[in-house]
Formats: sequence, structure tokens, C-alpha cells
Amino acid sequence: QQTYNQILDMWRNLGNNHLQVKTFTVGDIFEVDANTVVFPQVHLITEQASMTPHQITYNFKLIAMDLVEPDESNEDDVLSDTMQYIQDFIAAFRNGAGAGSQFPMTQGEFVISDTINCQPFTERFDTSVSGWVADVQISVDYDASACDMAFN
Repeated sequence: QQTYNQILDMWRNLGNNHLQVKTFTVGDIFEVDANTVVFPQVHLITEQASMTPHQITYNFKLIAMDLVEPDESNEDDVLSDTMQYIQDFIAAFRNGAGAGSQFPMTQGEFVISDTINCQPFTERFDTSVSGWVADVQISVDYDASACDMAFN
């Protein structure tokens, strides 16, 4: 069973090793100083988690963004590129990142939602950035057995 920290580590490993993403951050987006970020940036926010007797589902927002020129001449390119970053992250979670990869995402450790809803945004976060927000659910096995409780 994967822990929350292990899932965050997988996101971080993907973000820090993506060839086009320059900054990967986790947490409250408003705690990130946009003036010091090197773009393009991908940011992960944990929305909530829900538990059933056999599964924990984590809801994340994955935000991919990049700077747009003042005349907005590259806005379509930014939207296209940032959607590709999201696709790369989702594909890596679904399939691993290839044989011999440092991201060995073993099938059965977790399940990523089949449908990933994405919403574009423009000129957000007090800077001229545009991109996409993807709603991603990741479910992991959970054994609600009394034998695994950390009590005396």
C-alpha cells in the first residue's frame, strides 16, 4: 500500500526530471513566489482524500503554466505545451516511464482516474501566465484491518 508521502515523491520525481518543466512545486499555490519561479512550472495541490474499507482516493489539482508574451502572441503555444506536460505526467503515472526507468510505477500499487478533467486559464496568479489545471484522482489500496493499527 502506497502512503501519501510516497505518492508525493512520485509526483516530485516526475516533475524534477521532466526535460521541459523548469520548476515543480507542491502545496498552496499562493505560497509560491511567482517572481522567483523559473517557467515553465508545474504545481501540485492536494484537494482531499476519501477512504473506503479497502481504498484511499486522493484528489489532486495539477497545474501546468508558462509565461505569455505581453502581446499574447504565444498564448496558444503555451496552452499547447502545458497540456503536453499534463499528458506526460498522466502517461507516466499510468504506464511508468519506460523500462529501466527511475519511475517504476508497478501496476496495482495505485489506480489513476480514467477521466482527467482539464480546464485552461489565462493571465493568472498576478503574472502573465497561462496553462491548464487538471483534476486527478489517485487511489491506493487500504487495509482497514485492526492488526495494522499503531496502538498498544
